[in-house]
Amino acid sequence: MNWQVLPHTADYAFRVFGKSFPELLRNSAFALMESMFDADPENKSELQTISIEINSLDPESLLIDWLREVHYHIVVDKMLFINIQLEEVTDTSLKAVLQYRHLTERDANLTDIKAVTYHNIEIKEQAGKLHVDIVCDV
Repeated sequence: MNWQVLPHTADYAFRVFGKSFPELLRNSAFALMESMFDADPENKSELQTISIEINSLDPESLLIDWLREVHYHIVVDKMLFINIQLEEVTDTSLKAVLQYRHLTERDANLTDIKAVTYHNIEIKEQAGKLHVDIVCDV
């Protein structure tokens, strides 16, 4: 599993794993989306594409900025991401192409995440893998 829910008293938190920083970014986006919705597996809508470019100060800020951008598109534009391709990634920038379909009433809403926070954000390495704990306001 690429991520797991963590116990948190007032908010929603999850831990994400990745073998590399790009994989951590990709897995974090899917963890956020999968925390919010249970996608209807029968939906075979035509996929559309969106490009995202982000520049930030450091890896942790880039991760949060990335997740906030993904969250915005999920909440405001009602996008459900099917494929995420990170084309260029540095410690402070990324370029990504995301395939999506629009959310429908058949996609079950699981958690109403209001925002992704910087609370205790720190990307850590252990046994050759990266992990990060992400806390979201609900």
